Amino acid sequence: MFTKFKERLAGVSEHGLGIPITSQMLEKAIQMKAKDVQDVKVEIVGHLIILHGKITVTKMMMKKDIVFRATLKPISLEGRTILMELEDVKPLNISLINRIILNKPPFAEYRQKMIKLDLNAWEKIKNVPFGKLKSFEMKKDAILVKVWI
Repeated sequence: MFTKFKERLAGVSEHGLGIPITSQMLEKAIQMKAKDVQDVKVEIVGHLIILHGKITVTKMMMKKDIVFRATLKPISLEGRTILMELEDVKPLNISLINRIILNKPPFAEYRQKMIKLDLNAWEKIKNVPFGKLKSFEMKKDAILVKVWI
């Protein structure tokens, strides 16, 4: 039993331990603190994260639902944070609307077309107190974060 554990630990030390952040986890994070954002769907396609949904915008006491699509491109990993660039937003690329959709503390912080996704906000990552997050990989329907010991 101890030998098996030792072999597995050696494998994790050599190859890292993969922890998935799924599209469903990202959807929940966006919907948590957003009463103005509805019907959010997250897709991970190739090296991009695509968000779809509706946002309710109030202007001059009139409410209007706008269907949006935002494309994010993960750039790098800093500590336990993934930095992403906002590549495209349709139909409107307005900073206020982008902030409503993407600024979701403690999970994500939006500033000037950059999103910081704090991985420690998820229990899966937070429960791994040791090791360093050194890389991530875009898989079908998940971001696979590698923890190295």
